[in-house]
Amino acid sequence: MFLTPDFLSLRHFFCPENQGKLILGQHKVADKSNEITALPTLLKERYLKGCIVTLDAMGCQKDIAAQIVAQQADYVLALKGNQGRLLEDVQAWFDWAQARHWRDVAHRFHQTIDKGHGRIEIRRGWDLSDPRAFEMLGHHEGWQGLQSIVMLQRERRIGQPVQAETAYFISSLPAEAVRLLRATRHHWAIENSLHWTLDFTFREDEARLRSGNSAENFATLRRIAFNLLKRHPGQDTMKRKRFRAAFDDSYLFQFLTQL
Repeated sequence: MFLTPDFLSLRHFFCPENQGKLILGQHKVADKSNEITALPTLLKERYLKGCIVTLDAMGCQKDIAAQIVAQQADYVLALKGNQGRLLEDVQAWFDWAQARHWRDVAHRFHQTIDKGHGRIEIRRGWDLSDPRAFEMLGHHEGWQGLQSIVMLQRERRIGQPVQAETAYFISSLPAEAVRLLRATRHHWAIENSLHWTLDFTFREDEARLRSGNSAENFATLRRIAFNLLKRHPGQDTMKRKRFRAAFDDSYLFQFLTQL
């Protein structure tokens, strides 16, 4: 999961740029289970008032949406095929609105363009709060606090061909395209900023710890190390910071004094 005074994302609480990109919590998944069973506990253990909780499609559940609202937070939940016809109906509504060129359809739009490292990323977000849309979606009962549906298009240009994808979300937030696009962008950034670092810099997927609580203990240590490295003001990459800290005790001491 992903958390700031604005946000939260699955299995880890993770602050974006203005909060230092820190992991604030984790929860062990029970044997022969999956993350969805641990998610309510992880949410309950955190003070969420005023936050926006963003979750992948697996967390797009009515009970979880209700819990988030009960904890005085808002949600932005990704839609896939695990919610029956809800995704199809949301897609159909956006298709209809686009065919009309958004004429007489209550909506908001926002676009961002980022350039760097030889690539261009364009993100376009539309959100709808048109009462007619919610009349059409009315048979999908039980989504506590639902106020808007969102379509997000992401286009990445690194030479040819152009990579493009479209994603859909439901949210308890009012239709504010700028805020919703920012929330979904930070959620996607977790894959690169957190999971990629744990997998490739800390080699977490290659760990073969199985005995007792060793896997959980070392997972906790990696996340403590991740937070210390992220909080350090140096401009080196995470990998270079780790390497230098291994050979320079005075440099290592700079990290440890943050505890």
